[in-house]
Amino acid sequence: IDVSEDRPPLVETNRREFVQRRVMSLCGVVPLGVFVVAHLVAMTQALRGPEAFSGALARLTPTRMTIEALLIGLPLLVHAGVGLALTAKSRANVSAYPYSGNLAWLLQRATGVVVLLFVVGHLWQTRVKLVIGQAASADLHGELVASLSSMGPLGVPFYAAVYLIGIAATAYHLGNGVVGFCASFGLVRSLKSLERLRIACALFSAVLFALGATTVIHLATGTAAPWGT
Repeated sequence: IDVSEDRPPLVETNRREFVQRRVMSLCGVVPLGVFVVAHLVAMTQALRGPEAFSGALARLTPTRMTIEALLIGLPLLVHAGVGLALTAKSRANVSAYPYSGNLAWLLQRATGVVVLLFVVGHLWQTRVKLVIGQAASADLHGELVASLSSMGPLGVPFYAAVYLIGIAATAYHLGNGVVGFCASFGLVRSLKSLERLRIACALFSAVLFALGATTVIHLATGTAAPWGT
């Protein structure tokens, strides 16, 4: 009995996943990656005071909301949706094959989940609350200062810690994603070039984290991070 028509051929399934991975990688690097870099740079305006911060980030207009929805929101939905679907079907084998590539694969998917949760919370605080009228643009700086400087149980700055973890996960996810993007699109042709790219992207991720952490530490404590002075 031929049951091949009851399910797609393996080749077709692999081809579909190949296209999905390409689309996910493209969305993650071109629109979203550029936005992350621009956003973290814009966030440093907090070092100049509330007015500069609000002017750089919080001014919402119908045109800006439409642009953000099309150029950021839609690629984010595609990237997150495909990423979660592929992750659900994947099986980690780091314990059996503890290689650096396998570890990077696992960290990429783990940080992807962390980044998604962080982005949802960040969007609620900096965008959704403005849209539904629960906050005003001019108050955003003060609200971030209040939440990031607040202390939780045992005197731990919970919100600041969450932001630092979220920024670290975002920086790693983007840096490692650039490596995967360049490899999958054939932009690196040798192992030596790939290793150089990995080093460059690791430095890139460290710079992104330093930018974001400087802003968070400033908002939480009123002082700059040691590397931001």
